[in-house]
Amino acid sequence: DALRLLNSQPELVPALAEILGDLPKESYAERILLVSLIGEMRIPNSEKLFASLIWEKLPPTTAVGESFSEREYEEMIQSQAVAGLALLGFDSSRSALERIISTHEARSVRVTAIESYLWVHPDRQQAIETIRKTTPAEFHRYVDSTPYFRGMNREVFNERVTRDRVKPN
Repeated sequence: DALRLLNSQPELVPALAEILGDLPKESYAERILLVSLIGEMRIPNSEKLFASLIWEKLPPTTAVGESFSEREYEEMIQSQAVAGLALLGFDSSRSALERIISTHEARSVRVTAIESYLWVHPDRQQAIETIRKTTPAEFHRYVDSTPYFRGMNREVFNERVTRDRVKPN
């Protein structure tokens, strides 16, 4: 109910985007949380914000020992923006996911886009065909996996696994 109330207030997106922009770059947890919150709110005018986050230039890959690198954190933020974009459920969101799947520089962001696209597309078989046509073979294995979500009923998950094993001709 609270998210529905927030969804009806499009003026929140610019305000939250400003807060997001004011956070220090290294405040990764707060930035990820804020992007996640914006996504869960499903406010229609957040699509532009998600696109700007998703296509931000990523820093170079660096080795940092056992912690995450700056690039890995930025990929997490972009992946969260992809999930938020998918939750909007617009045709334009699905088109944006197709572009991310086929062209984004980060593997993790592309994989999130694949999973999101499969989740929101009204025709799973058509979605699988689209992904297979627009991605290198190395990404096809992500099409064949069935996501499990905490709290998901086992029977529902098993039905989805069975359904997802049906391969396109």
